[in-house]
Amino acid sequence: MLRGLAAGAATLRLEPPPYCRRCGYALEGVADEVECPECGTPVALSRRSNLLEDADPLWLRSVGRGWSVLHASAVLGTRAFYAYAIICLAVTTLGWMLGHRILTIQTSFLAGGILGVSIVVASIGAVIASAPDPRLSPRESSWSARRVMRWSLAAAWTFSTLAVMSFVAPIGPIGRSFAFALIWLSIASFAVLSLSLLRWTAGLADRVPAPKLAQQALRCARIGRWVVAIMLLSLLLLSMAPRGGVGGVRTGSLFFLFSAPFAISVVIGIAAIARTLNRSGKAIVQVLRDVVGEASTRDSGNSAG
Repeated sequence: MLRGLAAGAATLRLEPPPYCRRCGYALEGVADEVECPECGTPVALSRRSNLLEDADPLWLRSVGRGWSVLHASAVLGTRAFYAYAIICLAVTTLGWMLGHRILTIQTSFLAGGILGVSIVVASIGAVIASAPDPRLSPRESSWSARRVMRWSLAAAWTFSTLAVMSFVAPIGPIGRSFAFALIWLSIASFAVLSLSLLRWTAGLADRVPAPKLAQQALRCARIGRWVVAIMLLSLLLLSMAPRGGVGGVRTGSLFFLFSAPFAISVVIGIAAIARTLNRSGKAIVQVLRDVVGEASTRDSGNSAG
């Protein structure tokens, strides 16, 4: 259920979080007229709602910077992904027909390199943007979308790095099998990362409050669960698909039949997630800029008074 609706927003305002918005210090029993014993922030500022307009401007700036990076890399990565798909479908086929294998490999590596760079930049942006809110972190669930996103991001990069190392320098006869298992784990981690990112996006939109934006992110997360399930099932079928051997045409047709659902689910999943992140990114970045400006002006006025 969304808490960003009017009633939810009113409830949040009636129940301010009991922690300092700058350092997370517990404020039970501390009067509104004094300052936080830990960091000196006026307690009255922390008694407000947990909507973004009442959050710490320093934390909001960090979230805004991270979201700007995340949004830009998501747009670049999506375009690079589709460019890579088109190159693999068209240029590669033409290159093999004409015998220009070097051109084909160079072009594919160029698009793949851009996609890889965008993934790295997006990961950095996600880490910056998912900094914990000091007022909410003391009571934040261990399985919150923000924490799951960070853990799945770390797991995805760990498994991916180990998989590459296993392919480059396989250890014994089980090296390749171990590498493929790591690839499965990295794909699953990236899938969890995508879904938790969408739910975390909905949580931020809920605190604007922007109910339509939150509903869109949650809707995409629900669709994403089915896409991830289809993708993992397709990967399982793809791993069991016959390769080579006798009857090359029939074997190739079976391999294509198994790989088609995976390719379709990947394209649909990336398109849905990218579309949501693109729209959410623009809206959240703009809202954060407005909120930071208003919060800084209001806080400076309160300090002067």
